[in-house]
Amino acid sequence: MTSASTLSIRSNILSKTDLENQTYLYKAHLQELRNELQLLRQNDSAALKSDTESIMREIENLNGKFSEMLGSLKSEIGMDINNHKTDGREVGTDTDLRIQEIHHRLVIKLSDLKTKIETMKVETTRTIVWMAVGFFGLLMTMDWIFPTKGPKPPPVKEAPLPSIPAFPHPFRSPPPPQPAPVPAPIPPVEKNSEFVSESRTPE
Repeated sequence: MTSASTLSIRSNILSKTDLENQTYLYKAHLQELRNELQLLRQNDSAALKSDTESIMREIENLNGKFSEMLGSLKSEIGMDINNHKTDGREVGTDTDLRIQEIHHRLVIKLSDLKTKIETMKVETTRTIVWMAVGFFGLLMTMDWIFPTKGPKPPPVKEAPLPSIPAFPHPFRSPPPPQPAPVPAPIPPVEKNSEFVSESRTPE
């Protein structure tokens, strides 16, 4: 039994040469695996580096494009702001000009209205004066054409001398001539008595 078990153990145990061979093969395979892993790492690092560089280049390009777009946008915004400011100034200037024009028109219209009012006042005053003068002249003319009869003078014994007006009335007939007073009585004669009676009769 003991010999049989010893033989089986010896058959299962590797020899020293086989162990060395197996160790060498294991080390060779391990070295190959390390080399492959190193190559894979180098390749991955190179690929990652190239990808990183390309990404950085793209980021730089995007930054440049963004800066250009931002600059153009700033310039456009500045131009729009300047245009709006210019338009606002022009609108303000136009508004001021229109306000001044309206003010001048109002001043001119007010001055014209004042002139018209003064002219109307002068014309009204002139018309009133002329109407008063005409009315006064009409009254004078009516008084001259149709004079008012004054109170009767007291009877005079002697006949007054005939009065000749300096400015005879155009529509009034001249008074009849008054006979001269008789100084002394005359004997009764028909013609003379009639003449005396006519001369003494009151008008």
